Amino acid sequence: MVTTLIRLKGRILINSWTKQWWRALLAVWALLNALGASIGLAVGAFFLGKAAAQDVVFTDLAFALTVGMGSAFIVGWTIFPPLAFGVDNTLDPANFTAYTTATRSFAWGLLLAGGMGTGGIATALLLYSTVVLPIGMGSLTGFFLALIAATLGILTCWLAARVTTGLLSSMGRTRRGRDVAGLVSMMIVFGALILYYMLVMPSSVQPTEGMPVDEGTIKATFDAVVQQGLNIAQILAYTPLGAAWAFPLSFGRGDILPAAAQLLIALATLVVLMAVWQKILPLRMLEPKGGGTTHSAKKEQAAAKEHSKDKTVTLAGYSWLRRLGLSIPAAAVGSNALYSIGKDPRYVSNAISVVIMPVLFFLLGRSIPIYYELAVPLTAFVSGFILLSAWSYDSSAVWMQITAGVRAVDDRVGRAVAALIWQVPAVLLVSVIAGIFLQNPAKIPGIIGYGLAILFIASAVSLVMGAKIPMPGPPPGASPLSTNTGSGHMGLIFLAMGLDLLGTVVLAIPPSVIYFAPIMDETMRMWVTLVGGPVYGALILWAGIRLSARLLAGNEAKILHTISSWTGHTHV
Repeated sequence: MVTTLIRLKGRILINSWTKQWWRALLAVWALLNALGASIGLAVGAFFLGKAAAQDVVFTDLAFALTVGMGSAFIVGWTIFPPLAFGVDNTLDPANFTAYTTATRSFAWGLLLAGGMGTGGIATALLLYSTVVLPIGMGSLTGFFLALIAATLGILTCWLAARVTTGLLSSMGRTRRGRDVAGLVSMMIVFGALILYYMLVMPSSVQPTEGMPVDEGTIKATFDAVVQQGLNIAQILAYTPLGAAWAFPLSFGRGDILPAAAQLLIALATLVVLMAVWQKILPLRMLEPKGGGTTHSAKKEQAAAKEHSKDKTVTLAGYSWLRRLGLSIPAAAVGSNALYSIGKDPRYVSNAISVVIMPVLFFLLGRSIPIYYELAVPLTAFVSGFILLSAWSYDSSAVWMQITAGVRAVDDRVGRAVAALIWQVPAVLLVSVIAGIFLQNPAKIPGIIGYGLAILFIASAVSLVMGAKIPMPGPPPGASPLSTNTGSGHMGLIFLAMGLDLLGTVVLAIPPSVIYFAPIMDETMRMWVTLVGGPVYGALILWAGIRLSARLLAGNEAKILHTISSWTGHTHV
């Protein structure tokens, strides 16, 4: 069973690469980057091992870096696969319901086949490169123990992703569960980012203002940083996150009992995760494809009442947008988008991300004040980026627009206005808070102007990219943690996101130069940015709306066909 599933996954990947060349190109590019990074990491680990054999400080540094990096990988595989794109789920357990049962070999086969994706292979390359560290230290036994540790760590990563994806995906079978899943997923990331801030950027290692910079000061700061990292690593070493990575190094330092305890923790973690995965697997095999569920008569009546209420809310939004001067089709599209922001868990999770980013940067600003200012353009970019997935999220309504003859420009205007209605106040609020935290009210006008410029530019680029490269996303009504986007779409997602970021950065050069470059008095720069930034951004947004409408015009059916090929979107 394990061999069969691995072969099947390999055949699926090869077929997807041969049918669409860009998928093969993206996969090769990603793997070459991972290979280059792993080679660089291996070289660094070798020389760190050489240094650790001569100086105990570097031994502590090696312990802290190895445990910290391994723990970060496990946290990343636990949080981000279910949050963003999911484990590469081309071998959906539900597809095998008619052919097999949830046996142990089937569970292991799905786990190992799932790890054959680009992310799994890249992770394996990077983590196996750490086994060079004991070679640099001159320990052959440590090398074999490090191989075992890396294998345990990689399996822990893959299992953690399977378990969290399975647990959170099962919440998506009810509407309440989908709403809760969207909020929980955002809170998980928020907590992880706060923990990162607390652990990685402790105030105790910040240099004291006015301290002379000499060799002794540098060494003292380096020792303090290493000691801080070692303290964190020693805690992580007795947790499921760091135990697998710690036991070879503990053994090499002569700490036999701690090494044995850490190995037992690592093995117990794998056993528990595998047991949970086997419990989840039967539920995943019976999980409804569309993320929906059946209703009793009473639930259907409640749903009908809710639909009537929703219709009233949508009509109110339509009337309000009409008073803003939008055409009838644009107001209809915009009112539907506004309604989705408050009700659809996928849009709710996006809106929460707009809140999380500035909060994190405000926390970082306590140590490095420039983060206060960077919180504003980041919030603006994340806000504008949401429009990139507008059509893939709204695929159930797009076909009605096409059949009703809604012009592409009305679609673009409606979605842009609906987004800006709540995003502009968010950027204004973050700008004012950033100015207050900076204790420089004179900068607030410039921060506002720069933030609005980035928001308009990011919105324009996202509209254009969304029309040119529809970004795969969870189907309407599904959990934001849904993983059914199909084979090879991870590369397409990263391509769309990368081009969106690149376009925004390039177009944001003029307002960035005015805001940051000391080409005039600061007060003058702030007021010029307040006026010129939004005007420049609005012109880019207008051009983006026109260009994206031109790209959509005549191609709506083709784009809709692409969207309908994604798993869960077939009902469009």
